[in-house]
Amino acid sequence: VRDLGLEGGVASSDWGGGLRAGRNLTLERVTIANNSADRGGGVAWMTNGWTLSVRDSSFSGNAAIFAGGGIAMLAGAARVERSTFSANTASAQGGGGILVMNTNPGATAWLELVDSVFELNTADAGGAVAS
Repeated sequence: VRDLGLEGGVASSDWGGGLRAGRNLTLERVTIANNSADRGGGVAWMTNGWTLSVRDSSFSGNAAIFAGGGIAMLAGAARVERSTFSANTASAQGGGGILVMNTNPGATAWLELVDSVFELNTADAGGAVAS
């Protein structure tokens, strides 16, 4: 997914207000703003053994009732480069900017952050990133 804006999406009682995806996913020059969901206000990436790549993108004003205001990531490997996470919230749990969690026995969750900015993100635990 390149050069796209996902704004104002709502996933009530579900995951991924702006985008819910699995398998290999690349987000490049994407704006994810003002979306909301139970988990993964901006993006819910739900997979194991696949890769999420985020480059030159912006996540702002996304809200999760529970966890992962900007991104909620369940297992797999993710690399976030030259991206900004600003004013995202996770009200009841963690990861205002990004939540990394592993709910599958035997699966792994891995996150690499490169030249990215986290500002004004809030959560009960891990305002920027929770794992």
